[in-house]
Amino acid sequence: VALLEELAGDENEINLTRRGYCFFAASDEGRQAFEKFADTASSFGAGDVRHHRDTVAEYQRSSSAGFRDGITGFDLVYGSENIQQIFP
Repeated sequence: VALLEELAGDENEINLTRRGYCFFAASDEGRQAFEKFADTASSFGAGDVRHHRDTVAEYQRSSSAGFRDGITGFDLVYGSENIQQIFP
């Protein structure tokens, strides 16, 4: 990631964003696997793990342009209603 940011430069010549990835689990086993992955990656410095179980009020969307908004880590969103609020 650091190499891509350096390549983008201050003018963001390659239109780099921090939109990230979205993974979905349809079972408790899948949920547990994602939680373990996020916790493990976080322990190696990949950022904090944020759990959004009852509400997505604290969920922070990434900017649709640029990559300097400072969001790092993992947002674990639980429940179809919460997911639909983020991804209508």
